[in-house]
Amino acid sequence: MEVPEVIEQRVKALIDSGRYATREEVFEAAMTALAFLEDMADIELREDEQEEIRRAVQIGIEQLDRGEKFPGEQVFAELEERNRLFQMKKAS
Repeated sequence: MEVPEVIEQRVKALIDSGRYATREEVFEAAMTALAFLEDMADIELREDEQEEIRRAVQIGIEQLDRGEKFPGEQVFAELEERNRLFQMKKAS
């Protein structure tokens, strides 16, 4: 798959950082995140819920900046489980 150079550079940087082992892992993470964002776009969140998400994202960014990271497989498993639970809740 061909992608713009700026995307290719970001993919390379993520692999070089050790956060991801392969190009495929990077794109899988991106697609998982996109699916999650699309699901979230259908939900109206209260302001306190939005602020909680902002805080969680900021904590994650700070952890990555400190070099604290988790194996991609673990992250994907947790995201898939959260998405599964979210989909079940959304369906009920």
